[in-house]
Amino acid sequence: MAALNSFGETKNLTHTEISEDELAEIATLERAYSDTFQKEITIDFNAEEVRTIKVYDNNDELLETIELGEGDVIEKASSRNLVHKAEFLSEYNNTSIYKISI
Repeated sequence: MAALNSFGETKNLTHTEISEDELAEIATLERAYSDTFQKEITIDFNAEEVRTIKVYDNNDELLETIELGEGDVIEKASSRNLVHKAEFLSEYNNTSIYKISI
């Protein structure tokens, strides 16, 4: 692929290879973003802000969705352990995405 540099000349850009782990992480993020955008959005200006935590497995399957209000904590021990074992990937629009290797 050629690109123009600041002087109008072209230079060749090389593609870097992406590891399997990086591809898996990208697939998980794409799935999570897709899940986030598919839900219906309603705006209630008097409602408290809800934070959503989504935990996916190695196959990009959603294991658990946790919704927390302001000041809430994860009360269910199994959910708390799942989040603690998972790796944080990204956060968007009050939704945190985690992936766990089980």
